[in-house]
Amino acid sequence: LQTMSKWWKSVTATWRRVLQKDSNLQKEIDTYRLLLALTHREVHKEEDSVAKALQRADAIGEGERETEVQNKVHTQVQMLMATLATEAGLLRESVPGTNTETMLLDYGLEVKESRIRGAGKGLFMKGACPAGSVVAFVPGRVFFEQHLRHLPGFPSLHDPKHMLARGPRGSLIDSYPV
Repeated sequence: LQTMSKWWKSVTATWRRVLQKDSNLQKEIDTYRLLLALTHREVHKEEDSVAKALQRADAIGEGERETEVQNKVHTQVQMLMATLATEAGLLRESVPGTNTETMLLDYGLEVKESRIRGAGKGLFMKGACPAGSVVAFVPGRVFFEQHLRHLPGFPSLHDPKHMLARGPRGSLIDSYPV
């Protein structure tokens, strides 16, 4: 019995390590895919853009990829905000220490009836944008996967207005007005 108990503990510990590695592997894959999309967005108009995006993404070490993704998204958000502020007449000159470079916004989002019977309205892309572009911000409360089981009624959550959305790594975004 004692041998069986040791064996079971060993199997359980090994299984936990495998699951942890799978979780980390999925995060690495997702980070690399996002890095590729964001990098391609920067070079999409150049000749042989796919090869250039792959080359640039591969040149970034595994440990630095997540930071690089964050930096690329942050830069894009700064440019988006500068563009919106300029178009609204709120930004007339450069602000020291910030990226006030603007971008051409020839795309957007629109709400319209879905072609899926019974689905109601949905959010659709209007125009075209390069892969990896920030197209919207989703306000709301974020519940991480480890906290979801503590929500009343989970896993059957009442969502009559369809305001819940799945986020990265199993999180849930509740975009009801706070």
